[in-house]
Amino acid sequence: MNHVLGLGLENLEKAQLPKEAKELIEKREELRKKEKFDESDKLRKQLLEMGIEVEDTPDGPEWKIKR
Repeated sequence: MNHVLGLGLENLEKAQLPKEAKELIEKREELRKKEKFDESDKLRKQLLEMGIEVEDTPDGPEWKIKR
């Protein structure tokens, strides 16, 4: 709905992302580009334990905070 209506809710969620989580998401994307999938999966699991779900898309990773 957010994308259809253009509510800008993704900006609200991104403002709430802890710095550590942002760094892990960036590091995970670098590992994926180097095809180090085992290591990137470990970071995905670590993020999930922090309550952040990451989904890989053709436009790059998208994340959401699980509440």
